[in-house]
This record gives sequence, structure tokens and C-alpha cells, in this order.
Amino acid sequence: MPSSYHHSLNIPHPTAALTAMHHANGMPHFLPSPALPSPVGSSPPSQGMNGMSPCSTLFVANLGQFVSEQEIKDIFGSFPGFSRVRMHNKGGSPVAFIEYTDVNFAIQAMSNLNGSYLASSDRGAIRIEYAKTKMAEGTIPRSEENGVC
Repeated sequence: MPSSYHHSLNIPHPTAALTAMHHANGMPHFLPSPALPSPVGSSPPSQGMNGMSPCSTLFVANLGQFVSEQEIKDIFGSFPGFSRVRMHNKGGSPVAFIEYTDVNFAIQAMSNLNGSYLASSDRGAIRIEYAKTKMAEGTIPRSEENGVC
């Protein structure tokens, strides 16, 4: 083989397979940062995947190891009523608690973002549920003493 012969090898990014698998109308389901709110008139779910009643605090799981608090703020903060975000490592995996000023704003964000892919995603779609408790000042929701939703 001549020394001037070069074979270039194209190795796709690991998320390229996810992008190819999750096309809707030719467009990938990855979220831009920030995400755009849904059109007016979308009907929000009355209960989350965890069977919890709607709450103004959302629990976000299945976040990639490289997710940043700023990425979460940009996406969830693009929806009205966004208040704050708290990041936490649960068993070595990042999770987030997102607080909105009103339960209806949380419902809107959840119905638009649940099952979406973040730019930093290395695990698949994010999973959003209503938190079991509201976020108390300076804490991560853990127990009913933080106020039941």
C-alpha cells in the first residue's frame, strides 16, 4: 500500500445514534437552549408519570453526567413562572428540582419538556415528574416537612 494512501475514518458522536432514532418529521427531538414554550391551548396532564398530583416543583431525572445547572436554567427558565433550580447527585447521577411560581406553569413546562433530549444528553430522554414535596427555601425536597404539594 503506498504511503500516500490515507483512509479517513468517520466515527459519529455517541448521541448521533439517538438523533437518528428519534426523528419526528425529519427533525431530531433534541432541545435547543433555551426551549420554546408550547402553543397556547395545549392540554396539560392532570397527573405525572409517578402518579403524583400536580405540584409547582418538578423533579427531573435521567440527566447526563455532563449536564450543567446553566443548561437546566436556560431550558426550564424559558417557560413562564420559572423561579429556581436545585441540582443534586442521587446515587452518582445528577437530578434537578425545578420550582415555578404556580402549579400551572410547572404543568406547562412538564408537558412540553418531558421525554426531550438535552444537548448534554448521554442517557436518552429526560424524565420529569411532579416532586413529592414543594421546594422549601434553601433545601432540596425530601420529606413532607417541606410542604406537601
